[in-house]
Amino acid sequence: MSHFRKEEKTETTSRVSDSKSKSKRKWDAWSESEVEGFFRCMNLYGVREFSKTSQALGSKTREQVRHYYYRLLKKINACLVPFGVTVNKQDREEVRKALTSWYTYKKDEGSLTA
Repeated sequence: MSHFRKEEKTETTSRVSDSKSKSKRKWDAWSESEVEGFFRCMNLYGVREFSKTSQALGSKTREQVRHYYYRLLKKINACLVPFGVTVNKQDREEVRKALTSWYTYKKDEGSLTA
């Protein structure tokens, strides 16, 4: 009997997910000046100060700043995994150092917005 419930639940779940259309966020790409502003604000206010950073930038919402922050951490960690290390997201100082290093590297490489 439980086997049938599981199948029924799975069918319902897949039907629900099929009926919903996923819409992607339609946000503009970050300009070089916005990226530089993000890192300036991070050094000024500290990491995870999304509201303050958003207000200072003026062109990005709190949610956009938050999304950029976590997407950037994910990208950094993806680069570090082959070396057997990752950035501890709970350690604000470690995150700040990782983000600052990433910014310096990307700026020197000339691919700040890539």
